[in-house]
Amino acid sequence: MPRLIYEIYKGLCYLNEQGIVHRDLKPANIFLDSNNTPKISDFGFAVKSTEAFKDINIGSPIYMSPEALLKREYGPKS
Repeated sequence: MPRLIYEIYKGLCYLNEQGIVHRDLKPANIFLDSNNTPKISDFGFAVKSTEAFKDINIGSPIYMSPEALLKREYGPKS
């Protein structure tokens, strides 16, 4: 399990380096390939941004950051 979490973390770091914010990360959007390597999927709500933003109803509420859930300004760190 720790390797799986670490691999997801590495994927998120890569997205962050590219300035991509997924905005709908949840277990249903992580798949395992034939080597049990996790793959992040469903970039339908993703944006390329390094700035803060405010959107309404983006993502799945149970997995949203508190800032997004409360419709406050949020950004890549959220």
